[in-house]
Amino acid sequence: MKAFPILLFVLTLSLNASSQQALTDSGFTNKAEAKNEMVNGLKEGKWLEHLNGSSEPTKDTSSSFYVLIVYKTGKPYGLSRKYMGGGKWRDALISITPYVNGQKNGIEKNLHNNNGKLASEIPYADGKINGLAIGYFSNGKQSYETEFTNGIKNGLDKQYTISGVPKTETTYENGTKKLEKEYYPSGKLKRVTPFRGELEHGTSKEYYENDTLKSTTDYIDGSKYNLMTEYYENGKMKRETYYTDDTIQTIQTEFYDTGILKSETEYQGGVAWEITTYNEKGEAIETKELGKKD
Repeated sequence: MKAFPILLFVLTLSLNASSQQALTDSGFTNKAEAKNEMVNGLKEGKWLEHLNGSSEPTKDTSSSFYVLIVYKTGKPYGLSRKYMGGGKWRDALISITPYVNGQKNGIEKNLHNNNGKLASEIPYADGKINGLAIGYFSNGKQSYETEFTNGIKNGLDKQYTISGVPKTETTYENGTKKLEKEYYPSGKLKRVTPFRGELEHGTSKEYYENDTLKSTTDYIDGSKYNLMTEYYENGKMKRETYYTDDTIQTIQTEFYDTGILKSETEYQGGVAWEITTYNEKGEAIETKELGKKD
């Protein structure tokens, strides 16, 4: 009684493997094999299609790109291959795309036209990007990795420098940017900023390369609001500035790296109109009018 389920399981694995093998071996690479035939008004068999810069079919045979693709009853089937058709990299293979039931299904592989090395691996399910997409520089180093769900960013989007060091790391939820981290060329954390949509929203923190806090800035829908605080590398406060809708307001206070008050500048509508400066003992030196107060 137990043998039948096991046999069915083995048979299913065998069929899946055969199907995958058939897909892997499908498609063609010889342009001369393309017949561009129509059957009952539908594309059928091996086709060569010229493409424009947006990868859309064109009748312009002098276009820079073309694709070799197999159709079954009007739908793409198996592996299609895209080439760069002219110029220095003539007939350079630049992408291989798997199709099932007329839609992209499986891993699309894109190649660098200058050396044929892998440029990206994009996972598709029923025509939409699903899973982890990974990109590579021509030197083989990873350039990015991005998580997708049903064609939209959902999870981490990591960007790297050509030397392989993290550049940015952005968190998305259903296509909406939530948090972005920026890094120095050394790989050290430089800035962490919360987002609402594509706009900064919340408190952004910036760091020196030695991990010491450099500044904090409050944002509301992309504009500076409330307090921006800046620090010296020794941790002492450097400057405090108040904003309303990206405009400096009230008193901006600046300090020496010892923590002693250095200056107080009064703003109105973003315009500095009076400044009082202090020596390193905290004693007032002078008050100077900079502009006309309304």
